[in-house]
Amino acid sequence: MWVIMIIYLIIAVCQAPTWINGNHLMLHLVPPSRLTEGIACIGAMNSIGSSAGSAIAGQFIDRMGSRGGFMVAHHFVPWLRW
Repeated sequence: MWVIMIIYLIIAVCQAPTWINGNHLMLHLVPPSRLTEGIACIGAMNSIGSSAGSAIAGQFIDRMGSRGGFMVAHHFVPWLRW
């Protein structure tokens, strides 16, 4: 259980800077009159991406166990390939 807690801590530590950088980028790329719409799009795309990733990984995990989940992450995130 401690291993899973540490993994989730690492994931959370990585998510915060991603959100901050995404919002900061939005401030510079979107005109001020459309800022609310831009930030809403970021939130929507994060929700859609998380849902799609969960659905895809879930299918692989059901068929292959935890290796299937790691396989999905390995193929969808190129910088994890070392």
